[in-house]
Amino acid sequence: RVLSRPDASHVGKLDASCKDACMVVVKFYCLYQNLSAEQFIDRCRREMDTTGAYLSPNLVQVPFFGTKTPLALPQDLKEALEAAVRLQIDIESSILDGADKQVEAMESRLRGALSEHGRNVIKYTATEEESRSSFLSQVSKHVLSLDELEFDMKQPRAVRRLTGPSFIRIVSIDVDTDLLHEILRGMASRDIHLSSYLQKLGILEGGGDKEVSGTLVKRCHVTMVHYTQQSQMDMRSRFDTIVGKEVTINVTSCLYGKNNLALSVALPSSTIGELPIPLPASKNQYPHITIWFGEGAKAADSNVLPDLVSTGQAKMSQPPNVITVQGKLSYWMIDRPE
Repeated sequence: RVLSRPDASHVGKLDASCKDACMVVVKFYCLYQNLSAEQFIDRCRREMDTTGAYLSPNLVQVPFFGTKTPLALPQDLKEALEAAVRLQIDIESSILDGADKQVEAMESRLRGALSEHGRNVIKYTATEEESRSSFLSQVSKHVLSLDELEFDMKQPRAVRRLTGPSFIRIVSIDVDTDLLHEILRGMASRDIHLSSYLQKLGILEGGGDKEVSGTLVKRCHVTMVHYTQQSQMDMRSRFDTIVGKEVTINVTSCLYGKNNLALSVALPSSTIGELPIPLPASKNQYPHITIWFGEGAKAADSNVLPDLVSTGQAKMSQPPNVITVQGKLSYWMIDRPE
């Protein structure tokens, strides 16, 4: 089909006028060496799953062969194609240097074989009209089926999909919530302003029946990166090797205002253990652990607490000494509530 294209008719200049058109097609073919069609589709599924994209189970498959398939290629054409593939692999493996003459000779051999057998071979392939009709028909079915998909409208628009267990919402360092509450109570026992703040809101009443105003975070954590800050692939490449590892965190202060209460933390440079692994920097300028947020507010609003402290709209309480706690790195998937 490439050789049957009129000169200068192809946008990529891959037509009969291209001096090595046949070998260019061979080069494309070799991109998929040692990879069957099933393996290629499986790899695409894994990559798209990693990035959080949705891949339909019913792929658009455009036919190459028609209803009749040849029992076997003519022997001289088969041998020429196999020799061309071997030559291209040798070139890519740097086994051959200065292979221009070999490529030129192989191009001539391929064109000769295709000139002799091309008409007989092409009749076994689907026509352009058959391929176009099949493509348009399948795409139309996919478009019509979109109305039947049930997306979770509560999820952010950027990540709505049929299923989302592999889409990372955040990379976090999870910390024991009860331990953090104990730390906060200890700080409040030394700071009358913080103690009054906690009592007023009904936070950390030590197991009493008083109802807490707002939301007390149940799974306390340090957010290292949010999905809006980095791609799924980049998050996995940076954190896959350390998910499940433990780190030591220093609690340096408590910042609290009208709508948020958080512990400021200093993050380490590596994980703990016999073989420490470097810890990527947090994407948040203010590493912290949100403990509470008020009605109508969000946990993420804690990011502005340092600015509120500097303008007198929030307060800061510091312990007499830095407090050390341990946390574990984890992925919070899109279907896991924060």
